[in-house]
Amino acid sequence: MTGLDELVDTADSPHQGASACQDCGVYISQIQNTSLPLTIESNTDCSSDVINPIPMMPMIRTDIASLPTEILLHIFKLYYLHYSDAFPKGTVKDLQCWPILGVCSRWRQIVIGTPYFWQRLWTHWHPEIITLFEVRSKSYPLTIQRSSSGGFLLEFPSCDSEGNAVAARLIAAHSSRIRTLRLEWMDWYPETHETKYEFMRRCLADATFPELTQVLLRSVNHYMAMRSMKLNAPKLEVLTLRNLVLDSTSYPHLANLTHLTHIASDLTVQDIVSLLEACPQLESCDIRTRTLETPLLLPEQPHRVPLRALEYINISGLYWPSLARLLDRLEICQTANINLEIEPGERHDPHPLDVFRRIITPLISSYDSLEISGRGIKLIRSTERGSLNFEPDNSKYSVFAHFSCRQYISASVTQHC
Repeated sequence: MTGLDELVDTADSPHQGASACQDCGVYISQIQNTSLPLTIESNTDCSSDVINPIPMMPMIRTDIASLPTEILLHIFKLYYLHYSDAFPKGTVKDLQCWPILGVCSRWRQIVIGTPYFWQRLWTHWHPEIITLFEVRSKSYPLTIQRSSSGGFLLEFPSCDSEGNAVAARLIAAHSSRIRTLRLEWMDWYPETHETKYEFMRRCLADATFPELTQVLLRSVNHYMAMRSMKLNAPKLEVLTLRNLVLDSTSYPHLANLTHLTHIASDLTVQDIVSLLEACPQLESCDIRTRTLETPLLLPEQPHRVPLRALEYINISGLYWPSLARLLDRLEICQTANINLEIEPGERHDPHPLDVFRRIITPLISSYDSLEISGRGIKLIRSTERGSLNFEPDNSKYSVFAHFSCRQYISASVTQHC
């Protein structure tokens, strides 16, 4: 019997833990250098699986059996989170909390009857395990997760090698109660069949998620931004996109979005502005792109996008003229923390100092203190919240970028003063 079969058997067997007593009051611990006597409790009926591995351990009766169910649930949740939140995720490690089911019948019934322990599942798990989670989570919110490796790279037997079928079935069956959706995929042979990107795009476009609040969508091997991804989730609050760009028809569903992470190559100023304009409640924004060619800047638009709730924004990878254009289009409150990761100016413009002055001059009047460190240069407000931080691009040009950045800031500050 494999380890997976044992887990399924443990979770399914109606008699599992029958040898353990309802009064599971024996706690075994190692006690050294104490005067406590070695006491062997009689008639404990404790499972031999607990006692036999450590034959000469002191046995101390505790009150754990008399704890209220609410306290036991709190303990079980801590134990569960210890495994489910550790790396790597999506492996058999996520099921390590299942030995609780074999301690005694009371513990087993508490875990089985509590949907909290059955709300997070991975698409590459064994079908029987997935079914257990679907049933025992009842009507409570679900978290559906899919690894781009399908479990293979995580040393776990994958039952969803293509990655499409299980994810599509779960989305179709439970779209009304999915609260968190984390889908990653990788196209190995996109020329031979419908790509996973095309399949997942169609799958998500056909679904409506009335309770969905957190989404991560990642196309692993697409280094160019794949566009036209659709998502119908009116309660969405947290969105992470990697190598993907949302279709504009999804923008009306972003009215409640508070946290955005968007990582994709060749994002244009208009891509970013249109997306942020759809997010009036945005509090945290992380935009990272990589532009290979000098972008064609369209004529400037007269209106600016207000970001009144914004507390933090990071922008990296834009050419300096594009960065200047983007900052011109955004109305960022003075209390926000702004982080700009920049590359050497000479790669973007023959007159980088002029461009840099255009970036910093409209912002600098809001700050009264300057901090210079080996990592970056920060302008701060000494009496209120809000900062403007410049960091060098994390690449082989970073040393030069930091030097030129410091040089340009110094010149801009001097000119402003």
